[in-house]
Amino acid sequence: HMALPIGGMGVSSLPQEDTVMAAIRETAPAPGFYFFPGIDMSMKNSPEVEAAWDEKFRAGPTGILVVAPPGNDPMPPSMLVIELLSNIAAATIGCIILAKIGGAASGRILAVTLFGLLGWLSLTVSYWNWYKFPTALVLGEAIEQLVGWTLAGFAMTKFVKGPSAA
Repeated sequence: HMALPIGGMGVSSLPQEDTVMAAIRETAPAPGFYFFPGIDMSMKNSPEVEAAWDEKFRAGPTGILVVAPPGNDPMPPSMLVIELLSNIAAATIGCIILAKIGGAASGRILAVTLFGLLGWLSLTVSYWNWYKFPTALVLGEAIEQLVGWTLAGFAMTKFVKGPSAA
């Protein structure tokens, strides 16, 4: 996705980024996943607390903020290794399922393509719905998943044979 324009679809830089980053350094207590406006989800809040939160939410802005520990490299080898291992694990699961599927190559390729659609619908569409991820980012992810899994389906179908017809 980095070599094609889909890698940047829906991704923007903040205006006055230095001011925002300074505020985050001051107010984010630790690396983590932050939802704002925040509410303590570990307890049952009073109707008054929930009403105040609802008012803040409606007034906006709302969003999520993922804060990483300071001092990290932008793309260390460990990230590439984790990405590679997760892709190998996903492809291995796909191969195991594909080994159980009989039929023509086109149907098996379609099955692998549907793996990508399943993941996209289950995860990315939920991020769009609940966290308001930009539509362009979500569509770029759909293209990446469908094209990627379709290409993987061609390779997998070539090397992973299904059960023989009885």
